[in-house]
Amino acid sequence: MPQPIDRIDVHLDGIGHLISDKKIEVPAYQRSFAWEKDQVTDLFRDINDAIRANAPEYFLGTIVLTPAENDKTHVIDGQQRIATTLVFIAEVRNFLRARGDVDRAETIQSGYIAKRDRRTLETQANVVLNESDNPFFQTVVVEDGAMETGTEAHTRIKDAKTIAREFVDRIAAQSHEPVEALNDWLDYIDNKAKVIVVNVSSEANAYTIFEVLNDRGIDLSIADLLKNYLFRISETRLRDVQDAWSSMRSRIESVEREQAIKTFIRHVWSSRHGLTRERELYDRIKERVTSRQQAVDLAVELNNAAADYAALYNPANPKWRALGPAVQDAIYALGELRVIQNRPLVLAILRHFEDVEIRRALPMLVCWTVRFLIGGSGGSGTLENLFSTTAQKISAGEIMTARQLFEATRGSLPSDAVFRDAFAAANVSKNFLARFYLRAIATHDNPDSEYRISQHHDEVNLEHVLPQEPGDNWNHISAEDAKSWHKRLGNLTIMDSALNVAAANASFDDKKAIYAQSRIEITRSLSELPDWTLDRIQDRQNALAEKAVQVWPLAPRG
Repeated sequence: MPQPIDRIDVHLDGIGHLISDKKIEVPAYQRSFAWEKDQVTDLFRDINDAIRANAPEYFLGTIVLTPAENDKTHVIDGQQRIATTLVFIAEVRNFLRARGDVDRAETIQSGYIAKRDRRTLETQANVVLNESDNPFFQTVVVEDGAMETGTEAHTRIKDAKTIAREFVDRIAAQSHEPVEALNDWLDYIDNKAKVIVVNVSSEANAYTIFEVLNDRGIDLSIADLLKNYLFRISETRLRDVQDAWSSMRSRIESVEREQAIKTFIRHVWSSRHGLTRERELYDRIKERVTSRQQAVDLAVELNNAAADYAALYNPANPKWRALGPAVQDAIYALGELRVIQNRPLVLAILRHFEDVEIRRALPMLVCWTVRFLIGGSGGSGTLENLFSTTAQKISAGEIMTARQLFEATRGSLPSDAVFRDAFAAANVSKNFLARFYLRAIATHDNPDSEYRISQHHDEVNLEHVLPQEPGDNWNHISAEDAKSWHKRLGNLTIMDSALNVAAANASFDDKKAIYAQSRIEITRSLSELPDWTLDRIQDRQNALAEKAVQVWPLAPRG
């Protein structure tokens, strides 16, 4: 059971005084700087309004702190407010430096931003962010230097600095005595911009406080809640959970936005326990993960799964190369299709199947995904439910091979007849999907061709034979029919980009000469047709539908 809270200190403090009085560090496992432009602007505007109204104080909320090594303090909750406030203070310093007011600037520097150690003479920053953000924060904010942004959090820090500089300039421009006006701001931040500081004796206690604060209305993300719940119940294994969480977060943030962490956790959880909606995730985890060892196990599982999840964004990842070209092609296809509802199933396959079965299962999953996209059957919720339920069976050991996966799922999959009919009638409004379908069919038609159709969109373009706005070259087709038929798959093909530019809105006779130059057979064959009508579009789409059944079969190959 979690340890009882043995010592807690709660007091009011000005956020500026807090920054000047402590050596504050954001632990490595905490999330990166997350405030967007609106949140930064709101903070500065609210303080400005309070100052203009001569308000005796402005309340900024609660900050939870816990002791760390070497007289430092870890911030468990409140890093966004602390970091943003320091950004503003640093911009006041920069303004004074630019005016040549070196003494006042140095007072701000040593009072709030960084102090020199009396023994080592090394400069020590008052606020240190997590390991991902801190080098950028120290260079750009603390030292007022230049550094290329490497993450979205870096961009947010840079944006906060820009907004702070604009506020400082505006304050100065609106006053006959700009230095006094800025000093008034610093005084207000120092003493009247209040926070409730909660000092807790241990990190485990701090997570309990953090969770209680959320229950009382503090707005936290699901990922933050889950993290702090696991930290709270991990007790003597806290460091193990923190390390696993930090590694997981770094892996996900290397390929996706920070907000994707909650989706990733939900996919991992759904792969083991069946479909879990975002609103249910926190409660479901709290119900099942109740002990120290379970907290460690889940954190380790998330970290291990994060390696596979991040690899899904890169078909060239060594993991896929080791599994062979069929798997690499499947990973590329899953990325191109931009469907994430299948990820619980992908994670379960990667975690539990032998390599030989992974080589059969992942290409099969691509086929299923295409069939659902073309048919549009069931919607994304039904699709995720099917894939999550099947993933749960894999995790439970009920399904161990690609063939068993197919047999367990076939009743819910679009049959050949249903898929063929849907393909024959499909309008595809998303160009990236149409390009993928046509490229796959063209490659399947000519597997031994020396010409390999490029996967890069800027090299191979989507061509509409009948343009959306045909003009005088297409008088035999009405504008209404052109609008209804121009995105039919039968009216689409793929071409080298240079040829596609030449085709544009030309007549079909002129386009035929261009199609004849194409190295892609499904495009070159268009040059043999005498004309292009709605019947031609349907006939070609019917032929493509017959091929599609072969390109994306239901059962595993081999």
